[in-house]
This record gives sequence, C-alpha cells and structure tokens, in this order.
Amino acid sequence: MGYSINTNQHTPFASIENEKLIVEICDSLSIGAAIENMILTATGYGLGTLWIANTCFAYNELMDFIGTDSQLTGIVAVGFADESPAKRPRKPLEEIVEYR
Repeated sequence: MGYSINTNQHTPFASIENEKLIVEICDSLSIGAAIENMILTATGYGLGTLWIANTCFAYNELMDFIGTDSQLTGIVAVGFADESPAKRPRKPLEEIVEYR
C-alpha cells in the first residue's frame, strides 16, 4: 500500500486564508494527477489498484500507523486483483465530449 502526504504541516481540518487556499487547491490537483499516473502505470503492469481518497473517517489512526505529522492526502492500495471484472459499457467520446 502506498500513500501520499502533504508536507506543509496543515491538517485537512485547519482554517486557512484565501491565498493559502489557492495553493492548497493547486497542490491537491497536482497530487491527484500524480496518483492517477501511479494508478495508470500500475494498471499497465497488470496490477490492481484502489484509490482511497476519503481518509477523514480514520485520519488520526492512519497518521499513527504511517508515523508522520504531515498531511495525509490519499492512499493507494496496489496488488494483484482476485478478480477480473468485465469492462463497463462506455458511451462513445462523441456523445460526451464537445470540441469548440
């Protein structure tokens, strides 16, 4: 299992100023993109993944387990899947994307 942390020392429950909020949002977007790339790479290697983004319900327990005082931003479980679910039906891109 992997995890990502934000080393700016803020918890997700802290009140922050507007300027810092913009930085936090940009950091969150960057972290999300990095996690997505890790998941896509792992999938390319035939591994199963699960992105656990909602860590708030067990935040303190997870922080104790990881052993850091940085901000936990997400967890990715990686391993060999016990099953191979069928691909979900998807609409063609032309039906859901509009190019302008």
